[in-house]
Amino acid sequence: MRNPYDYFKAALNTWVKETGTGYQKVLSIETGYGKSYISQLFNPKREKPISFEVQIKIAEACGEDYLSFLEKGRELLERKSLLKPEPLNPIVEAIIEFLDENKIERTQKNALKALNILKNHHQSPDSNISTLTHQHQELVKNFQDTKAGIEANELLIQLEKLDVEEFYIMIGMIKGRVKKLKKTLEKEEEGKAVSGE
Repeated sequence: MRNPYDYFKAALNTWVKETGTGYQKVLSIETGYGKSYISQLFNPKREKPISFEVQIKIAEACGEDYLSFLEKGRELLERKSLLKPEPLNPIVEAIIEFLDENKIERTQKNALKALNILKNHHQSPDSNISTLTHQHQELVKNFQDTKAGIEANELLIQLEKLDVEEFYIMIGMIKGRVKKLKKTLEKEEEGKAVSGE
């Protein structure tokens, strides 16, 4: 499965070709970003992906909601590669299905609401959601102090919502600390085994 960003780029490149030489001016006006910023986004040497928020604004400036823009890009890539249709990210598919089933317009705002509804009702596109929920419950039960385990989970969720990068830094720190403690305990056990305790 391709990255949704590939779909975005395919749809954007096609829109640029169809629009012609004035595409940067159109995007600048429609998104509210300066021409120099838009120009930077199209720099062939640029390696960093365009941020999610900017992708949404660009898709809307191109006359489509973000999800439809991704679908268009996917179709373009499929035609280009002559492969079987490649599925969208399961989360994107679930959001589209939810919106269509409930006859809700496909807008970014509605997509975000749908995502929250799906999360809150555990109607995840991932068929393993019940397994994941069960695994999470078992993990919390394994804490010596289950209230502390729940609190740790809630704090990590809050951290992820506030700053995803900081969240991953914290996860890395926890993993490192666990490895260090395991090694210390293993050395202590080896020492006891050697001394015959």
